[in-house]
Amino acid sequence: MPQKTLPQFTENYITISIMKNICICLRIHQPLRLKRYRFFQMGSDHFYLDDNKNRSNTQQAVYNNYIPTVEMVERLCNKWNDEFAVSISISGAALEQMREFSPLMIDRLKKLAGHKQIEWIAETHPHSLSSLFDKNEFATQVENYRKLLWEILEVESETFRNTDLIYTPTIGSWVSKLGFKAMLIGAAPLSRLYGSSLHPKTRLLPHTLLENINAMNKKIDEVEENLYCTTIYAEDITKANRLEYELLLNKLAQNKDINLTTPRVVVSNAAPSEVIELAAIQPHTWSQNELQQEAITQLYNLKEQVKQLNNKNLTNAWRLLQSVDNFKPMSLDLTEENPYGTPYEAFINYMNVLGDFRLMLKNIR
Repeated sequence: MPQKTLPQFTENYITISIMKNICICLRIHQPLRLKRYRFFQMGSDHFYLDDNKNRSNTQQAVYNNYIPTVEMVERLCNKWNDEFAVSISISGAALEQMREFSPLMIDRLKKLAGHKQIEWIAETHPHSLSSLFDKNEFATQVENYRKLLWEILEVESETFRNTDLIYTPTIGSWVSKLGFKAMLIGAAPLSRLYGSSLHPKTRLLPHTLLENINAMNKKIDEVEENLYCTTIYAEDITKANRLEYELLLNKLAQNKDINLTTPRVVVSNAAPSEVIELAAIQPHTWSQNELQQEAITQLYNLKEQVKQLNNKNLTNAWRLLQSVDNFKPMSLDLTEENPYGTPYEAFINYMNVLGDFRLMLKNIR
């Protein structure tokens, strides 16, 4: 196995080599879909998920994308040992559906969790926008995710990834109080560590989201900074192109000028002088039009009623409805096929579900 060499120092000359620290985050997310819910179902049908579709989508993604991806990462870990490192960000929705519909995938993840080169990234359990609306609800959702990660994989996390990589200094301070040392954020002016006086113990790592393997290959070749972070989406890795990704990661692992690392390690090794102040980064796209804004407003207007009732089933249903995947089909710029037909139909479907949920709150009171 090729070994990386450190710069050599002698009395007569100094050989300087700028090591590029590259953090690659493997992202796994499996949306939970709401079923087609008609107006006349309100008051009588309190089950909102499309179980058949969710089961089919999960099992198909596991077979075509997730297992090939996990097998690839395991091969790289075994081949390169400490020369290879990657972080994995897997949503609560994905973990819950894999546990229910694909136990084999859970077994593969448990096996992967035994590799020390992997860092596991935390997030909100329902993949929500709660950080924009309620500090306490946000903290609860993050802790619920941590519990789920430990319950299934027996791993802990020191790095946080907010939904859609949303960041403000205030959100950063909440994340810091939850004990995280690092937080992934959206693209920033410079590829380097950032911070804030509001959360001096939590560092920020800008993340570049690339469309495909070709864009990633080109971007990494052009990197001039000594820190670069990017995400690979497991849904983009298939049996047809898996070899391309594996070749790229092998190339990075054997390059003596590149250090594959994780956010936790980068932050732990950083000097205070390497951190600069950063303002807000809010690239969220699921609350931009009137349909999305109205749906989100109506949902969070129920917050106090849900809290007062303190009913576990109702609280879980309310959190399920917070997933940004419920608002994505309402986007006017959706590129893939809309499961509800049109943004307006997606909005009506969601508001019918929310109408039934509101009736349940009223009846229980």
